[in-house]
Amino acid sequence: MERTSQLTIVVAVWAVIAHLVSPAPGKVIYVDDDATGANNGSSWADAFHFLQPAVQEAKAGDEIRLAQGTYKPDQGIPAQPPRHRSISVATTDEYASFHLSGVTLRGGFAGLGAGDPDARDVRGYETVLSGDLKGNDDDRRGPWHPITEFFRRDNSHYVVVCGAGDSTTVLDGLVIMAATQNGLWQQGGSLRVMDCTFTGNSGFQGSAIWSVGGAASLSHCTFTANVAEIAGGALSFEGNDLTLSDCYFLNNACRQEGGALYSRRSHVSLINCTFESNAAELGGALLHSKGTLELTGTRFEGNMAAMGGAIVVQAEEPVVMSACDFRMNRAVHLGGAVNNTGGSLILEGCVFSGNSADEGGALHGGSEDVNLANCVFAGNQADSRGGALFCGVGTIVATHCTFADNRAERGGTLAAQSSSRLPVETDAMVASNCILWDAGPSSVDSGRRNAIVTYSDVQDGWSGEGNIEADPCFAAPGAWVHPDDPSVVLDANDPDAVWIDGDYHLKSQAGRWDPKSQSWVVDDVTSPCIDAGDPNTPVADEPSPNGGRINMGAYGGTAEASKSYTHLVP
Repeated sequence: MERTSQLTIVVAVWAVIAHLVSPAPGKVIYVDDDATGANNGSSWADAFHFLQPAVQEAKAGDEIRLAQGTYKPDQGIPAQPPRHRSISVATTDEYASFHLSGVTLRGGFAGLGAGDPDARDVRGYETVLSGDLKGNDDDRRGPWHPITEFFRRDNSHYVVVCGAGDSTTVLDGLVIMAATQNGLWQQGGSLRVMDCTFTGNSGFQGSAIWSVGGAASLSHCTFTANVAEIAGGALSFEGNDLTLSDCYFLNNACRQEGGALYSRRSHVSLINCTFESNAAELGGALLHSKGTLELTGTRFEGNMAAMGGAIVVQAEEPVVMSACDFRMNRAVHLGGAVNNTGGSLILEGCVFSGNSADEGGALHGGSEDVNLANCVFAGNQADSRGGALFCGVGTIVATHCTFADNRAERGGTLAAQSSSRLPVETDAMVASNCILWDAGPSSVDSGRRNAIVTYSDVQDGWSGEGNIEADPCFAAPGAWVHPDDPSVVLDANDPDAVWIDGDYHLKSQAGRWDPKSQSWVVDDVTSPCIDAGDPNTPVADEPSPNGGRINMGAYGGTAEASKSYTHLVP
């Protein structure tokens, strides 16, 4: 009993000590230019009028709450003397910025004047951090125009600066704009950005965010009309652990590498993001160099570049892409959607539709293998070789893929580098359980290398075990049509032709999955590709009735595989 009492006393003492030495919870600091009280940040009524004094007072663990409005880094501080510049600005300081470390900066509050000042709506109560210190920006002529740059020369170089530290800096519900170097600059430490918009920033590299070292997590953010000179029109990350989820990139551009995102020596994960209409010399949306890259559920549409309309990969580590869509991307030279010059690629459940380039309409392979599983390549076009794919030194391995309506002068599905140029003999392509339904001069131009195709449906026929040549009976094939009248079908080589996506599920009298209605429908014919795959391949997730044999094509072995039709099925 005495020993138990002593233990109880020891535990109680340590609890008191832990309470005494544990850090105090961070305080909340308020900012609202409508405040009429003490202006010390202690409440909405006594809020600071400007953000800068709140930032200077805040310590790691504190939270700053911003009422709707526009805040500039030079407000609330004395004007600074000019540094490293020839033109003196008396009332503004382009070197001013908001310096944060371990602080949460949260916008979107209604503030005073509203029924509930704590009411929060990020879009309804827009909170802007602007580098346009004099309010004289004129962006009507677009980025890089001399007049645009003239009026921006007195803007803040950096709107937000996040230094290294043990705590995580959080930005939530803000619009960050009009920086002339970086909207946000991070060096080391940990950063979390949520529900923020970065727009109209321009600079040398990563005009919206440039980060070196540390870790960063960005979710539900929008990046529009950011431009950079050498790397990352919107984002540039070097030596980081980076996660992007549910982010949207629109109309960002870079003169050189990575129209929206540039990453180097970083571990990058993209989840459910969208890259639309971004542009660069290399990698219209993204350029990844070294480190690891994993993409899940991410869409690339309408991006443009000289090489790699959507992505350029220069990584040594395998790059994995799952359930990603690449639509209507364009490269002048190599890889309408993806140009791989690095390690191996692993693509699972991806769709490549309507992409174009001179060589490799959808994908231009590199020196390592490209592994494709359950992917759809439809309506891609190459001016010279490889309507869907161009294979470099490595081998393209395709399992359960559908190739349809891809076009090229040589190799509607695949063209490959000639074996005479290779240091060793390799197979250009190994395909099984696939559908290759690409009309034209030839489906496969293997450049005198082997193309091994088995248990596949090939439009022009192909020798190999289990191959067939029969109309696959797609649910609704895509088409090249007139842009003003989709009912007018054009040749793929017509300069006015645009690609309309189709549905490449296989028709079945027993049931076919319809992605539009999200239901099973019954057709009046059954595709010969059903139950025609390799009999040694398990049917996996195919629904019943499945005939005990896997289907050919992109949906074979999946829960969306068309059902088997027998006399027992009505």
